[in-house]
Amino acid sequence: SAQVVLHDADKPLTSVSDQVATAVADLQKLPDVLSAQSPLPSSGSTPPPPPDPNTGPLSTDQKTAYITVRFSVQPSTLDPSYLDGVDKAVQPLRSAGVEVEYGGPLGELARPEPSDRTSEAIGFGVAIVVLLIGFGSLLAAVLPLVTALVCALCGLALLGLLAAAATFATVSPTLATMIGIGVGIDYALFLVTRHRQNLVDGQDPVTAAGNAAATSGHAVLLSGCTVIIALSGLWVSGIGFIGKLGLAAAVTVVTAVIGALTLVPAILGLIGRHIDRVH
Repeated sequence: SAQVVLHDADKPLTSVSDQVATAVADLQKLPDVLSAQSPLPSSGSTPPPPPDPNTGPLSTDQKTAYITVRFSVQPSTLDPSYLDGVDKAVQPLRSAGVEVEYGGPLGELARPEPSDRTSEAIGFGVAIVVLLIGFGSLLAAVLPLVTALVCALCGLALLGLLAAAATFATVSPTLATMIGIGVGIDYALFLVTRHRQNLVDGQDPVTAAGNAAATSGHAVLLSGCTVIIALSGLWVSGIGFIGKLGLAAAVTVVTAVIGALTLVPAILGLIGRHIDRVH
């Protein structure tokens, strides 16, 4: 469900009950809306008890209230253009001088999408520099970043599928991406380092990649399972919001582990001894 919050600093909302009723009726006509509940008592009904300012839809001074809107679909799946219909439905209230804001999923739809990716770009740039210094090879430095990014994107795609059955906070993809890329780079480093050592020991590239997965892969699997269990433990908090953040992050960790055990060795075998080339 979502809330349409109403506030009028000059007069009680009961003075615009007709506009409230019109807005509620128009909201009920919108696609995918099961019901829209008015915060005002019906005309002619028995006067309700004094509203609780902490839980009721109407404040004690009757200047603030909210309309509860229930949907037949997950509100997170609605397109931002859906707000055009909502804006049209509440226009009578705004014309009457009532401030109207959206809460819950409707508020998330109204929030502008962040477009600044400067922090991510800086992070990737620093990671490339550090890996170049550590490995002394462009391919060895870029490989962990590329595989981690691919695994994180796969995790986000899986998270999108899960979002059809459960509601996740808008910060969940950001957190999942951050943790997924972090562990993805870490796990790829395990394998790349072992693979390069195997090449130095005289193994052919395919055998070296396989042995890297068979040895360092155990550490990756154990580490990944530990992180997944730890993130899943956030459900113990009893707060659904926190638990779902942990679930979202755990999804990308799962894809990072799978990618490290499959994609990374495959690429290492294909690259062969070029992994040590400077350019």
